[in-house]
Amino acid sequence: MKFGPVPVEAALGLIAAHTIKAGGATLRKGRTILAETVAGLEAEGVRDLVAVALEPGDVGEDAAAETLARHLAG
Repeated sequence: MKFGPVPVEAALGLIAAHTIKAGGATLRKGRTILAETVAGLEAEGVRDLVAVALEPGDVGEDAAAETLARHLAG
């Protein structure tokens, strides 16, 4: 897993590491960054954001939480 700041224009397909509010829009932590998200952030003057890039073998946060919950529930 790669985690850190990236230019908005390079964030397409990555996962937002933190919630970002820009103008009237909110990009929530854990959401995949889509083309329209990039365009909206750029329009609001956002240049960089902190994002996560999963690497082969990594498990996303939601999938990991679901697996853990199933195991704990028995």
